[in-house]
Amino acid sequence: DGIENFELEMMKYKNANFFLSTDSPDIKNYFSNKSLLKDKIIVFPRTTSLENSRSLQTGIQEDLIELYLLSKNKIIIGSHFSTFTEVAWWLAECPENITIL
Repeated sequence: DGIENFELEMMKYKNANFFLSTDSPDIKNYFSNKSLLKDKIIVFPRTTSLENSRSLQTGIQEDLIELYLLSKNKIIIGSHFSTFTEVAWWLAECPENITIL
């Protein structure tokens, strides 16, 4: 249900590629392998698993890398109540092009 809302929003940007940052392996798998947009998805090549990244030093470093990469996008589409999205928005100097679903 939530994935479809994101996919519909992303389809508004026909010529764009999308940097995907998520803590959900299922969402990462869907957008990377099953979505109509799969050829437009860019992900950071993590060496740690999303399931336990917060308990490993390398995982936390990779989470931070993803946060900075997300903040460098011209448009951010994020989740409601996501502090990750909010911090990326702040790091991006609060652009107006943000959509919260």
